[in-house]
Amino acid sequence: MKKRLKIFVFTATRSEYGLLFWVLKEFEKDPDVDLHLIVSGTHLSKKYGFTITEIKKEKWKNLICIKTLNDKNNLVEIANSISNGINGLSKIFKDNKPDCLIVLGDRYELFSVMAVCTLFNIPIAHISGGEITEGAIDNQIRNALTKVSHLHFVATENYKKRLLQLGEEKWRVLKTGETGIDNILNLNLISIEQLSKSLGLNLIKKTALVAFHPVTLELDKLDNYLVSLLKALDCFDLQYVFTYPNNDPGSKKIIISFENYVKKNYKNSVIIKSLGQQKFLSLLHYVKLIIGNSSSGIVEAPSLNLPCVNIGNRQKGREFGKNVFQTNYDEMNIKRAIEKCFDYKYKFTTNPYGKGNSSIKVKDYIKEIFKVKSKNEILTKKFVDYDFNYK
Repeated sequence: MKKRLKIFVFTATRSEYGLLFWVLKEFEKDPDVDLHLIVSGTHLSKKYGFTITEIKKEKWKNLICIKTLNDKNNLVEIANSISNGINGLSKIFKDNKPDCLIVLGDRYELFSVMAVCTLFNIPIAHISGGEITEGAIDNQIRNALTKVSHLHFVATENYKKRLLQLGEEKWRVLKTGETGIDNILNLNLISIEQLSKSLGLNLIKKTALVAFHPVTLELDKLDNYLVSLLKALDCFDLQYVFTYPNNDPGSKKIIISFENYVKKNYKNSVIIKSLGQQKFLSLLHYVKLIIGNSSSGIVEAPSLNLPCVNIGNRQKGREFGKNVFQTNYDEMNIKRAIEKCFDYKYKFTTNPYGKGNSSIKVKDYIKEIFKVKSKNEILTKKFVDYDFNYK
């Protein structure tokens, strides 16, 4: 009997799960694959919406949970959560070893994956490598993960070149586009009436989505950033939907600031812990702009012709579409960028992150590599020296 390929996928945050959703679906329906989903991090935290509930609705056959967080998110507790992740993954892989583990992005939770997979000789397939985000520690995590991983699925040609410059062999790197765009092609939208009722806000009126995360290399300035952002929002006759930030140092300050703003402006604003993928994507279709520093404004929004005000350095270094209006943290400059969004007239804009169908490319390539190469060949990484005379 033919051996099925045992594929594990790891997720620790709501955004990451959404970007992996159709990758999971592709592997789940493949008869040659035995799929396992490991859920950890904020998915199991009530403070961040307990999104494991949404995951369980999909009825994944092999669902494994690793609780790593407590209610705090200071640096010591985040370090402890990485340790908890290492312990949890080690117990799982002791008796149930995957052929390949798939991860996405650059979150600190992936330190656990790097450590355990390296020790247990488990090949890692990494999605979204080669990107740059200068304002966050994510850069260091992402580049470390590149050197630990064995297969790479990147969004653009420039990101592919960066991985080759980091010494990766060409056969290990495939340009697929961003997997999150598959949501736009495949998810059914909630009607504007249903979503309005769910949020308690009439989305027929001009509405902006506000998604702002801690800039982890600039935490000492976070208070000032929040004051500037909220003052700029006060200048417009808009409704606002605020979403919770990621579980990073500084997220508590953001949550408190947003909650206080909503209390004072309860008639035209709401704050949501977690929308879930279907509501979030539907909201992107109905709002007039997105404000903050979320990758959603960079990656998904161009496909919807949705203008984005991208504030500060968190996404600095990423490729931007024409929908993105970059600004610093100055209140007046944020205000000017929002005004530019009102004049946004592109009916069709090219998304630098592709046109979708990336998930099937990921699945097909992983299956192909495991057909033509032995596990030892996949695990044995050679360093390709960079040609410094290359122009």
